[in-house]
Amino acid sequence: MGLGYIAVHILYSHCGCGLPQKSQCSRGMSVQDPKVLHCLERLQHSLSDFITAMKELMAARDHAEPLEPPKLGRAQLLFMQLLCHPDNYSYRQIAAYMGVELTTVYTHRLRLCEKFNVRGKQGLIKLGTSWGLAV
Repeated sequence: MGLGYIAVHILYSHCGCGLPQKSQCSRGMSVQDPKVLHCLERLQHSLSDFITAMKELMAARDHAEPLEPPKLGRAQLLFMQLLCHPDNYSYRQIAAYMGVELTTVYTHRLRLCEKFNVRGKQGLIKLGTSWGLAV
């Protein structure tokens, strides 16, 4: 089975064992070539290490304690709790629950987005979930 120049180039550049000339690749380099086998083994080992590291990071993330929410006013904290509620309340529903105008809810959203440097509803939900506000 022959390997194309791009595949060989990727393998050799990852491996660091010297790139072949394009003319060598056009003749067709075999997967049985010892140099190619060496590079494939190194690539397989690197990918295995990467996958192991990613699994460890994901396990650590799943078992991480929620971050402590910062000091928020009562209204902003209630807004964040309702925003992160599993029933996915709309801003209109949040305003009705809080007993405030819809523009007040938008103001809470705007100020919290600015304060924590996030964009929009999804950013605030992610932030609130990391604080453990989602029930």
